Amino acid sequence: MPAVSQYIRTGTTPVMGPGTSVAQSVRLGDTDLTGLAVLVGSPGPWPQEISLQLDVVGTTAGRADRMLARINRQVTLTRQVQKVSLVLPAVAGSADQTVILDLTGNAAGDSPFTLFWNQSDDGVDYYPEGQAFWNREPVGGDLFFAVY
Repeated sequence: MPAVSQYIRTGTTPVMGPGTSVAQSVRLGDTDLTGLAVLVGSPGPWPQEISLQLDVVGTTAGRADRMLARINRQVTLTRQVQKVSLVLPAVAGSADQTVILDLTGNAAGDSPFTLFWNQSDDGVDYYPEGQAFWNREPVGGDLFFAVY
């Protein structure tokens, strides 16, 4: 079972290109972060290789202030919409903290992809505990995610 999750999806991020970032703030429970799952969209053709970099950033008083971990993964996509799970070594110091999970990807030469998120048009914040960011700017809504 995920420790924290947000499974509402109403659309996708813009295409992830070199230098782009999508992030989500998350308040973790009493164990260190050991995994992240997101929903990825890709136009194909499949199989399609993408690069993902996950920065786990600690916060104090709502401000990002320390890097807890940086994880790089190559992922093979085999269909148009695919759950991608990143199994991580336990991120020391993340338990009982609000962290920002910052994903960048699509190194030069990678195929295009998007991440699914909820951008609520009805004014309801379905995950008020966190905030999504596009290129480090807050956006209304939240990433489709689960953390472990």
